[in-house]
Amino acid sequence: MVAFFQTFMKSIKYWYIPLIIGILFILIGGYVFTVPLETYVTLSTLFSISFIVSGLFDIFFSIQNQKILGGWGGIL
Repeated sequence: MVAFFQTFMKSIKYWYIPLIIGILFILIGGYVFTVPLETYVTLSTLFSISFIVSGLFDIFFSIQNQKILGGWGGIL
């Protein structure tokens, strides 16, 4: 049994990182329930910024590949 656990621990490096991330998610989830208004404002700001950045990258991609892509206007 000890050999099994040693093999398991050697095969999975950094096993503690998902544990730490899970604990952080639980703590952040508890914080979200205590201050919902601020959380909604923060999330809407982050989503807005991510949509803008994603759109800019799509525009850049379609312009850079307009000669390769047949229907690059549709991607734009």
